[in-house]
Amino acid sequence: MRDLDELFATLDRVPAPQLRERIRSSQAHVEPPIPPLGSARSRKIGTIAVALLIFLLPALYAWQSTTRGQPSPSAAPVAADPLSSIAKGWTELPLPPEPASGTSSIWTGTQLISWGGYVTDGASKADSYPVTGYAYDPSSNTWSPIPAAPAGRAGTIPIWTGSEALFLFGYDSSTGYTDGFAFDPSTGSWRTVPSAPIDPYVMTAVWTGSEVIAWGSRSRNGNSSAVGATYDPSTNRWQRIANAPISLNAATSVWTGSQMIVFGSLLDNGNHAATNTAIGAIYDPTTDTWTELPPSELSPQATSAAWTGDRLLAWDYITHSQTFNPNNDTWADMVKMPLEPSECYPDSAALTGSVFAFYCGEAALYDEASGTWKPVHGGMLDATVDSHGSPTTLWRFAELTPAGEVVFFQAEGITVSDNGTPCYGCSGSPMSSWVYRP
Repeated sequence: MRDLDELFATLDRVPAPQLRERIRSSQAHVEPPIPPLGSARSRKIGTIAVALLIFLLPALYAWQSTTRGQPSPSAAPVAADPLSSIAKGWTELPLPPEPASGTSSIWTGTQLISWGGYVTDGASKADSYPVTGYAYDPSSNTWSPIPAAPAGRAGTIPIWTGSEALFLFGYDSSTGYTDGFAFDPSTGSWRTVPSAPIDPYVMTAVWTGSEVIAWGSRSRNGNSSAVGATYDPSTNRWQRIANAPISLNAATSVWTGSQMIVFGSLLDNGNHAATNTAIGAIYDPTTDTWTELPPSELSPQATSAAWTGDRLLAWDYITHSQTFNPNNDTWADMVKMPLEPSECYPDSAALTGSVFAFYCGEAALYDEASGTWKPVHGGMLDATVDSHGSPTTLWRFAELTPAGEVVFFQAEGITVSDNGTPCYGCSGSPMSSWVYRP
């Protein structure tokens, strides 16, 4: 644990927002009764039907002659699946024209929008925060620039509302922010989101279908890690919600369809957790109330979570997972994942019918139907660099963006010094872009 503590201690000296946690009728038709065959009513109907048929045959033939080869007026055009060009397994994508660290990406249903981040100057080592962003079109496999935002920042929380891409909070070289920006792809226009009445280093957020719920804080002072607020784009207003009964500054949130679940831990400046295991709570926006989850068995040092459709799937940095069923308020038994423990932050992406888990350049896929894990290989996971004569995983860090059946990756690799020592997150780190379809 000494190496892990040293890593966390190093990360704790970095602005807190950089410790990113990534943040889814039928009608009855009753037919009239058919009269019994041979009845007087049925014979009468048959006679009328024959007469009508003889009368209408010429008109029917003429109508078919004029309409043959024309599309049916009731046939609506079928929209092409924008992800249909993505094959199963791994596909390496072109990089955006100006790749940056700390970008935020969101899938709109037709394109991947990536914006923000920072670029480190090789000579001065100073960071700049570009206002530019790009949109990726899977059908053409190309990136296109989007209009410049009002300002640049990194580490924002991205939310897709159905019509706008929200990039909330974030930081630059001087401060963290409580406001954000909203981008409308249909018009190419930006607007500024007003400041939220909560800590700028917000831990996590979800989209409910009508509003954003932002909650928690990455700050280690413990004063704002139980505080949250909602943002309604239709009114452009924030509103505080009830304080949670627990405080978390290393957490993930999920939306169940009616409630938000937050799960993780509260760490001090020495990266010691306030609880023996990872903990969580459920927030109900209709009643503005919280309910604590029973304690899990997972490690509180670092966790990730995703919603599978009917339960919470959570896992920790020593690669054990558990599922929580909110219907009976119980945790299932722990399961060992097909991953090796390491010194990274776990990350998850909820896909259609599965959950993708990424950890220090390794990956696993959870099948919701069977409730089992299987390892993922190939693609970016197989790339290595030489370190002291041994192969070391190249792409150890990545931002995951779920998009239905696939997950996009903006990956950042390691560099190796002249003496063979690997360096994580150092200047000059390589970048790549990928997509994975189970």
